[in-house]
Amino acid sequence: MALEYTLMIETDLKLTEISNLLSHLQDFEYQTDYLKAPGLIIYIDYADQEDKAFVKDYFHFTPKLSLSFVQDKFADFSLAQANLIKASMTLLNKSSPNAILDFNGDTVLLRKIKEQLFIYQDESDFWEPSLLNLVHLPYEIGLTTNGYPSESDECYQDERSDRYICLESDVAQFLKKIAVKKKTSLDEIVNVWLKKDIELIESVK
Repeated sequence: MALEYTLMIETDLKLTEISNLLSHLQDFEYQTDYLKAPGLIIYIDYADQEDKAFVKDYFHFTPKLSLSFVQDKFADFSLAQANLIKASMTLLNKSSPNAILDFNGDTVLLRKIKEQLFIYQDESDFWEPSLLNLVHLPYEIGLTTNGYPSESDECYQDERSDRYICLESDVAQFLKKIAVKKKTSLDEIVNVWLKKDIELIESVK
């Protein structure tokens, strides 16, 4: 079974311009209706109405283009994921003020909000140091809930109407070290700590 990553971007670039940009990357080849890179097949299309509505509802921007990165399960994971990030960074560097990259439709890997890039670590095995080294834009570590919200979820929004909580860099780096050591996600670490604080506060009321 193949793995699929989807990059939704808000951009003024046309399909042909996107294809041209990516085809100039090392080992990326343009085929008849897709791009090929080691470990990946890349399909580029305009975002359909369903995707636009979904991203608008949950991520507060309207994507123009959708890129599907299909990774063969037998491919060299490190190489395929490196090419995924190279392609994504090429496009984010070029023109997109808002974008989201997700894994299998339910796990956010990165998000660009009004030119600010956030890296999310719910998929704790993905962001190896070698991949972070390929992120050439300034970024912050974002804290997410697992998956997308359902009707029963209680989501708290910040002043930008964004359901994600963003950590200060020193706090994020400290939590990241603990999450990597424990092989878990940042939000699990934070939720455990907050629950302990809540229990302590409740106990002295």
